[in-house]
Amino acid sequence: MLPEYRGHGIGQTFVKMLLDNFDACGGIGFNEGVRKNYVRFGFNQFGFSTLRRFALVIHDFAYSLIEEKHRNEMMKFLQISTSIRNVNYKIDRVQSFSESIVSCFAGMNMKAYIEREPEYMNWRYFQNPIKYEIYSIQEKAYIVVRHERFYPTQYFAARIIDLAGLPQYASELVKFIINKSRERHDAFLDFSVTGSYYGQMFKELGFSELTGEYYGALPQVSSPIEYRPNEEYICLGSKHFPKMFDGIEFDDLYFTRGDSDRDRFNPIKDGV
Repeated sequence: MLPEYRGHGIGQTFVKMLLDNFDACGGIGFNEGVRKNYVRFGFNQFGFSTLRRFALVIHDFAYSLIEEKHRNEMMKFLQISTSIRNVNYKIDRVQSFSESIVSCFAGMNMKAYIEREPEYMNWRYFQNPIKYEIYSIQEKAYIVVRHERFYPTQYFAARIIDLAGLPQYASELVKFIINKSRERHDAFLDFSVTGSYYGQMFKELGFSELTGEYYGALPQVSSPIEYRPNEEYICLGSKHFPKMFDGIEFDDLYFTRGDSDRDRFNPIKDGV
């Protein structure tokens, strides 16, 4: 919304239109003003929780990407991952999503999520100006990664955009990406997600959870680098089925960067 048009009820009109036309509506990533708009319409805010963010430093030059005011403190708990991880399954490069690949999500038994269907997944990840790296352990797990350069530096990072499958298989794919990132000299890996399904797994793999003022101290925007506060709020609501999300907790949700426009094509301007 352009600043000069804020405060005139335009946002409320759009939300009302959405609720009138869809069985359920939701949002990921919005500021305090927009959040209050969703509260007005009765959206479940899940205790004002946000996407959780896990990060793993691969090479020490990642520290230079940390926002300067937080650098010294974050260097104390963001340890460099130095060990090579043994991967115990054959990893395949995904060229197209099929029923057998997306079915690995079904075993996770989450209560609220974006349905993974082959047609949607192929549109989302293959008919997109962003070039994703997608790997799978057939019928067990898949991972979607975006390899990003943090302009104006020469440093890259691997962002895990989506991940699905039981933890014992998903962890193998994450280990594969850790090894790949080390080989190509990525600065760090990160993954943003709701709930606790993979929380323990990522911590066992050496990732640290970024919380509070440290959440955005590693840049989330890369073209060019931009440090932003944590506004990765989640909300879900329905006018037609007002009790749809009653009893749903934050840990019942499974949303990733792949489920929102937080992951989008953003070409840098000429000269930047």
